[in-house]
Amino acid sequence: MILGFYENDFFAYITLGIIMNFTLSLLFGMYMSNNIGMSEMLMSSGKYKQTFLVKISILVPFAKSLITLYRIISK
Repeated sequence: MILGFYENDFFAYITLGIIMNFTLSLLFGMYMSNNIGMSEMLMSSGKYKQTFLVKISILVPFAKSLITLYRIISK
């Protein structure tokens, strides 16, 4: 059991979540391109600089996965 779910159910929820994430991201991108246009999205993307906090928040999941892999391999 993982988090109260049997393994088959747990992996089914993970798969459904990945599929739903991809589908909703695709639909949101299509909605945005229809409303404001593709050229506006491309032109406005380079104007803003990412803050330090955003850069760190992107790296945290990768660091956690690397630490977990290191702990598994070192045993």
